Amino acid sequence: MNISGVTNSKTSMLTHVTWSPDDRYIVGCFGDKNPELIDPRTKKTIREFVMPEVDQPRGALATEELGGYIAAWSPDCRQVAVGRHRMVYIIDATTGRIESAHSIRMNPVSAEESLKQLSRDPVLGRLPPIGTGEQQLARINAYISSTSPGLSTLRWDVAGISIGTAVGAYRLDLDSGSKMISLKPNPCPGLVKSPVVSPNGKYLAGLFVPDIEVLGDLFWNFNRALNIGRRVLQIWNLATGSIETSYQSDELPDWKDCRLFWSSDSAKLAWGHDNTVIIFEMFKNAARVLTRSQDDNIRFMAWHPLYNKLAVHDSTDGIVVYDTISNVRRSAHRDAFWGKFKDSSERVFAWSNSGDSIVVGGQNHAIEVWRVT
Repeated sequence: MNISGVTNSKTSMLTHVTWSPDDRYIVGCFGDKNPELIDPRTKKTIREFVMPEVDQPRGALATEELGGYIAAWSPDCRQVAVGRHRMVYIIDATTGRIESAHSIRMNPVSAEESLKQLSRDPVLGRLPPIGTGEQQLARINAYISSTSPGLSTLRWDVAGISIGTAVGAYRLDLDSGSKMISLKPNPCPGLVKSPVVSPNGKYLAGLFVPDIEVLGDLFWNFNRALNIGRRVLQIWNLATGSIETSYQSDELPDWKDCRLFWSSDSAKLAWGHDNTVIIFEMFKNAARVLTRSQDDNIRFMAWHPLYNKLAVHDSTDGIVVYDTISNVRRSAHRDAFWGKFKDSSERVFAWSNSGDSIVVGGQNHAIEVWRVT
């Protein structure tokens, strides 16, 4: 049932939501609007986090729309990290005051280094180059300059703040403002989709999608080396920076807004591929189908914080909860959410840390908190 009735008069939809570790508050982000701190028990917005205006990128990025805000709570619930485009702000949750600002300067692999590593590849190295080395470098540099380094994921744990961008991921040490570890999965031109840190803080998973058009402009007969251009899931050990797991498959998502989701035990990942929910067992390096939906694309899901359950966005059945061990469908909140997903490509939602409630973007730009049994 709806236990909050929290409404929001913003003109944009809920794009990101996160519970405080003690489940007392919610931070809701609304696209191009300021984030809000909400008390789900009193049904009121406590304050709006007033964010500085972000400069629009210039040059090749000038026409690109800025993504919405994303947020993460500090483990002690005192602060909130709010990120957008190339900035992360640390905010006092009690006062709403911005305590510090950090510019994200995640640089991609240089064109020279990228071409050098591509030429060393046992397959690509045998293909004749298209044009001179200078012409190849110019093509790679053109691609790099058109790539946005904006934020895609944000997580705060005892080791620091983990930041994901389209060109890599790193941890931010708040004391020094420096990068603790920087990870780039592949020298090929392409983008990192949804780099996310595991709940135990030990691993970082990222989906790398090579740009086949750019690779095809660099080497003749590239169709002979299509395996090089396939998307790959890679998982790093954050303590060593080494790759723990590398998984290449056509079951990996490739659309623009694809996302990866860690299980609470940090042993499994989930994603949507077309109308299918895929579960990846990290220590088995194997993927399996959890369910298929009537949707054309399944884009959003959320793991239960305590058990092997997964809530999946389904435009017909609302939010459906599956047992990921037995593949059994446990519950469907069709009555609660019927019709609310029809006109939107995605609604975001999040489990409370106790696992007894889900917060979700509802109709008429409302935030609803539903008791889940």
